[in-house]
Amino acid sequence: MSVPKLTYFDLAGRALGLRIAMFKAFGKDGWKDERIQFQDWKDLKPTTPLGCLPVLTLSDGKQMTQSEALTRWAGKKSGLYPEDDDAAFIVYDVCSTASEAI
Repeated sequence: MSVPKLTYFDLAGRALGLRIAMFKAFGKDGWKDERIQFQDWKDLKPTTPLGCLPVLTLSDGKQMTQSEALTRWAGKKSGLYPEDDDAAFIVYDVCSTASEAI
């Protein structure tokens, strides 16, 4: 069985929180952290679903692209995300604020 693969540049950027949550959810070897160099982006860009990064390729081959959604998914998988709806609402707010700041 294949493992989820995160594709992003070799920097923190929009993927920092996602990488932390992926490590917590899947450990060191339960996912692939594919870090690309800027010079390789020109060739890779047309192969991505929306022409942007990050891209998370799930074990079934489905590709997802929105960094906030990816981070929330990994947060839930890792147990970092609250089950209480009101507490989760606060997390939504904080994540959206952080995303807008980037």
